[in-house]
Amino acid sequence: MDDIKIKSIRNHQNVNLAEENSPPEKPYKPKRLKKLFRFIFLTLFIFIIGGIAGIFAERIFLPYLATIPFFNKYEFVKKAVEQTVIINKVEEINISEDLALVEAIKKIKPALVKIDIFYLTQSTKGKIKTKKLEPRLAESTTGSILTSDGLIITRPSFYSAEEILGKNPLKGISYRITLPDGREFQISDENVIKYSFQVSTHDPKSKLIILKIKATNLPVVSLADSDLLELGQRVGIVGKKITTGIISDFETGTYRDTSIPKEMSKSQNWNLININTPLDENFSGAPVINLKGEIIGINAIEKKGKEFKSLVIPINDIKSFIDWEIKKQQ
Repeated sequence: MDDIKIKSIRNHQNVNLAEENSPPEKPYKPKRLKKLFRFIFLTLFIFIIGGIAGIFAERIFLPYLATIPFFNKYEFVKKAVEQTVIINKVEEINISEDLALVEAIKKIKPALVKIDIFYLTQSTKGKIKTKKLEPRLAESTTGSILTSDGLIITRPSFYSAEEILGKNPLKGISYRITLPDGREFQISDENVIKYSFQVSTHDPKSKLIILKIKATNLPVVSLADSDLLELGQRVGIVGKKITTGIISDFETGTYRDTSIPKEMSKSQNWNLININTPLDENFSGAPVINLKGEIIGINAIEKKGKEFKSLVIPINDIKSFIDWEIKKQQ
């Protein structure tokens, strides 16, 4: 009996010692979860490395290969390089055009004037007419200073006198010119030089006028060569408001003067520039400029009821009128 007890105690002691000497059990982790984490990590790693490799290939490796004649003949190298260059070019062109247009507007604005056109009517008191003439504002246009001594060109729309005056008789027209520095000049219609080379009164140039004020050292505009214009070219229109557009079309018109017999009249051709931006009375007489700040044409607004039609007269079509008046002043 004593032997049995001793053996059981020894056996029990041996078991305890074995448990104490055995390594601790690791916490259980499912094998599937490990595999999922490993897959996600590898996928992200591949995407990151692939993205870096793609950027490297597009920006550095392929452009470098394109410089080597042997690789330049392969289409995939050409396309990759051309695609990158086109994007950069478009961005650069847009930025440079915006900056150039801002500078062009700054350049021309000091040489522009505001012109208020008044119809003069005889005032009445009751049914009795007086000798006093009353000015009635017809419209406001923008004028461009051509010479430092005060020659100014504009193109009014000349709304009908009846629309402005009603039944009051027209006694004349006067012009009030306001310079950017605030100085004002008053001119009567007798001192205005009107375009005199037209065959037809339908010609948009027929309403061009040049005014002369007594001033010196005025800033002047520059005139471009409108024969060099191209479709899609960006332009600015600087009137009482400022806007931009692109040249959308060139148009040629042919008209005859219906006020004289057909056998005596001659057809008149002219060119017009169409811009994709709708314009209203705020742009009457406004110069249309290129990105250098040069005038490529003068805006002509025609009012029909409540609607406005916009035309742009190319500056080359009116240079002879300008040159003739400048030589006359010399």
